[in-house]
Amino acid sequence: MGRQRWSGETSGVWELDGNWRDEARAADMPDAGDDVDFPAGNTVGCETGKLTADADVPAAPVALASLTVEDGFSGGLGTFTAQGDVVNLYVDADQIDYETDDGVAYLRAKGCAVMNVARAASSPGDGRCGVNLSTDSGGDRLTALNLMHPRGSVGIADLSGETAEIPTINISGNGEVVLGAGLTATTLNVSGGGTLTIRCNVTTLNVTGGNPTIHVEGSAAIGSLNGDSGQIYYNSTGTLGGTPRLGQGAMLDFSGTHHAKTVTNPVEMSAGSSLKDPNETVANLRWDLNDCGVEDVTLQVGRNVRLTRSSLSASSVVWMTVPLTMLRCVNAGKDALPDTAEGAGGSLGLADAIGSLVLGSTTNNTSLTEYASYDLVLPKWFADHQDLTIRLTARVSVARAASSLVDLVAKRIDEAGLDATDLCITGAQEIKDTTTLTAFDFTIDGDSSGDELTAGSVVHLEMALDICDIGGGSDGYGEIALIQLGIPHK
Repeated sequence: MGRQRWSGETSGVWELDGNWRDEARAADMPDAGDDVDFPAGNTVGCETGKLTADADVPAAPVALASLTVEDGFSGGLGTFTAQGDVVNLYVDADQIDYETDDGVAYLRAKGCAVMNVARAASSPGDGRCGVNLSTDSGGDRLTALNLMHPRGSVGIADLSGETAEIPTINISGNGEVVLGAGLTATTLNVSGGGTLTIRCNVTTLNVTGGNPTIHVEGSAAIGSLNGDSGQIYYNSTGTLGGTPRLGQGAMLDFSGTHHAKTVTNPVEMSAGSSLKDPNETVANLRWDLNDCGVEDVTLQVGRNVRLTRSSLSASSVVWMTVPLTMLRCVNAGKDALPDTAEGAGGSLGLADAIGSLVLGSTTNNTSLTEYASYDLVLPKWFADHQDLTIRLTARVSVARAASSLVDLVAKRIDEAGLDATDLCITGAQEIKDTTTLTAFDFTIDGDSSGDELTAGSVVHLEMALDICDIGGGSDGYGEIALIQLGIPHK
């Protein structure tokens, strides 16, 4: 394992030793486990010459430790042919860092834990972006993508025939991002001041800060919207599900098109938020005003509309996401999770790379249980004595031979220490055959006699992956990709 730097001295083809220089300046093409750099100042583009029978699909790449495209590299990666076909540079690396805003990239990621985009070039036209990304699927998907580019554009599975699977996408820059119809995404966390176009289905959209502009187009459906801020233009025929929530300064606008739209539940509005549907495209549009009045929000909902006052008899639920870096060991509650899982009875693991997921140890005809914990302080707006929902999105990398479980225990912490009563009223749930990320809900009893939960209560959560492969013969591990808290709002 070493470091290889692209020179392009012979040609623009990856698979030639003469295009590379190792740490001794010898010509040497990258091998498995190497760190690869495309250096600043280099102007020679790189494409793959190793193709399968399908001339547009590169063969499987070598598994690298990392790939870095340095700020100032201007050669570009991959190609866009005169016939309008994309030939991606196919990359298998544990981590990809893309840092240049000069040159266009066409990349397909395989088996990457995380990709960070710090800069990107502007669009070259024809619907293309400065960085055009696709990925493999299943166990070879890109686990987490962090987009921080201050300008330029990044497109994901937006070109013809391109697909991608990325469970978690974090967007914090001021550039442009396009999520194409070929993308499968679970969670989008958006902040900053950029522009985001969504053309794919998204399970959870969290707008957490800044003032981004978001366009939902085509037939994209959003399962849950938590809009602390941002301007959200919903022009899609896809359903807006869950309970949409708008914080101060957030806007949800349906006025861009005249076709019918569907919103499953009332929109939760806070003071300073805006809801616009002047063309009355949403049938039976409803909204709830939380801790505010009509005079505190902006409503453009058409003419000849009846407003009927009624009290909110049931609390609404606010969904929040727990950063995985906040998890702790069970046996040493002050300590962060180790880089790798500890084995039977120990803690689950979380690697140092930004965006890593929580992983268990590999089982192969063996069985083990591993844990992680989180201390939840119920916010001041919590509806006292109401039940909580804890949603764990988890899977196994390979189907297990015997019953394998994801489980949750919840106990109060008070002046006497950790209480003995488990407030979780949902039993362990089976995941032995669950190889795609799936949400598992656990209910926490908020009014258990003597253990009633109120604002300010501390609830200790212990998550467990009990993975059993007794009778099996293949490596596989458990994985937690997302932890969400459904907290009733009074």
